[in-house]
Amino acid sequence: MAQRMLSASRAIANALPTGFHNPTALDVLLILHVAEDDANYPVWEAMEVPGSPSTMTIDRWLIALTHEGLVDRQNGLIALSQKGYALVVSTIERVYEAQRALD
Repeated sequence: MAQRMLSASRAIANALPTGFHNPTALDVLLILHVAEDDANYPVWEAMEVPGSPSTMTIDRWLIALTHEGLVDRQNGLIALSQKGYALVVSTIERVYEAQRALD
């Protein structure tokens, strides 16, 4: 589901004019969730997010997510913390609930 949400975010980012798509924090969490499933942890400085926000914007969100305890950084690699992983799983579950309510 995280991969689907991330794909949807990329599709929206590609459809909108540059700068009009800004769910950067959620996209970072989803990217890290998918990366964890693949055991492929991204490098902080090479983080790419749908909609191509500036590296400064991505850095600010990574710092904020780290301060919130949702992201861990070790040796330049980033990953979800236990708290971050639980938040992403909870978010995905809420999306499923919303979809079921619409069916």
